[in-house]
Amino acid sequence: MGRADPGGRMSLPPPPFSEPLRLNQIGAGATRDLEPDEAARARIARTLDLIELPVFKARLTVKPADTGWTLSGQVTAHAVQRCGLTLEPLPADIDESFAIDWWKPIRGRRSRWTSIPKTTARTWSRTA
Repeated sequence: MGRADPGGRMSLPPPPFSEPLRLNQIGAGATRDLEPDEAARARIARTLDLIELPVFKARLTVKPADTGWTLSGQVTAHAVQRCGLTLEPLPADIDESFAIDWWKPIRGRRSRWTSIPKTTARTWSRTA
């Protein structure tokens, strides 16, 4: 849960793992291979309410698009979650590709960026 700053605005807690990328590093496109260390995987597991996250790898590419950015990649992970019925450990293997387009907002709208999933890949999306 976030906290209120002195101005009364809510702020989000820091992410359990991040890999900043500056706009000037993208150029025609930038690809990153991410493999968080054990401590970072433990923070991610706590955030996602997992028992453990022994494997987490991602290959991400950010490219400029006509009116925004495209983020695409492949995520591979082995996670252990708790079964909601028996409370026993329940292993899960993830090997998924995704693609998300972020579009600049239309003038006059209050939203910041909007993500629109591409239909050609298995996707997840979030409005930022």
